[in-house]
Amino acid sequence: MTTTDMSTPAAHLVALLTTQEDRVARLVQLASRQTALIAEQKTDVLLSILEQRQKLIGAFSQAQNEINEFASKINDGTLDVTPDERARIRSLIDGISTRIEQVVARDAEDQDTLTAWQHTTGDKLRQIGAANKARGAYLKPNTSTNRFADAQG
Repeated sequence: MTTTDMSTPAAHLVALLTTQEDRVARLVQLASRQTALIAEQKTDVLLSILEQRQKLIGAFSQAQNEINEFASKINDGTLDVTPDERARIRSLIDGISTRIEQVVARDAEDQDTLTAWQHTTGDKLRQIGAANKARGAYLKPNTSTNRFADAQG
């Protein structure tokens, strides 16, 4: 957290938003790393990235409740803020919203990539299954004692 003066509610809100901004910046970094890991098909490391993201999202959501209370008080006029504070708050909120949209868009692209990867893997597994079945048909032992009998007897 920054060393912002916490003597006013508006200053406290700015400090909370600055912390949120830092969390979102970290989410953007993790989303970039996630995309790279998906492209490299490194699922073991990807799970670690997803765990880090989940923790950040949890902290973000928890702080968002307090931020929403402050924003509500500003909107209904029960919390006085100066025009400069209002501009700073608006700027922080806009920046956070923009970066969250970037993360969501990247996640949608990653989901498409994972879905395509899943379909490709499924197709390969079906091909292997069909090949093994065909191979198994040729390797069936002939249990018939009649040397002129076909596979059906």
